[in-house]
Amino acid sequence: IRNCDWSSDVCSSDLGSLRFYEAETGELQRTIELGKDRFVVTPVFSADGKWVTAAPFRETTKIWNAETGEERCTIKVENNQNTMISALLDPTSERFLALPSGMGRLQIWNAATGEALPEKDMEDQAPVGLRWMNGGKLLAGVGQGTLAFWKGADLALLQEHEGPKNTMAFGVSPDGRRLVAISRSTVAGENLLQVWGVVSKGAPPAK
Repeated sequence: IRNCDWSSDVCSSDLGSLRFYEAETGELQRTIELGKDRFVVTPVFSADGKWVTAAPFRETTKIWNAETGEERCTIKVENNQNTMISALLDPTSERFLALPSGMGRLQIWNAATGEALPEKDMEDQAPVGLRWMNGGKLLAGVGQGTLAFWKGADLALLQEHEGPKNTMAFGVSPDGRRLVAISRSTVAGENLLQVWGVVSKGAPPAK
């Protein structure tokens, strides 16, 4: 079960569907069907909790109104069988971003119409995941040995830093001012925890 961005609801993914429950009572409020071939998915919400989609996906996914279950648009990937390793809606809910495994580029769609927008080349940084920071002013990506930051508005590359190798997971603090990465250590049985913080408002984080 994964918490939504709103305190009143809880969302779980199970057997090809997204199910929304009242957090206080456990009452099932609504169900969004994804299809019988979609068994293990992660709900992806907009910053305001209004819109939801499901990741990963291979060929198509949809964006729904999380409050009503009404479909907003269909996102279609042309001629691509690669699984998405990271997907997110931008804080304005205007774009849907997805990072296919092994492709080195970010695919972008209009989150209202489903129209494909120009892709962003990220092959040099090769992120294994992406997170928003500073309310969408920054897009952070952690790759194998690379920590990179792009401008949220136009996705222009701002900075690159030496980052953790063998990254297993990373995330952003609720206030958007800390990035944490967990990676495998060269010492058997140990993992490394690294934290970066924002040095000034709107600026890329520094180690």
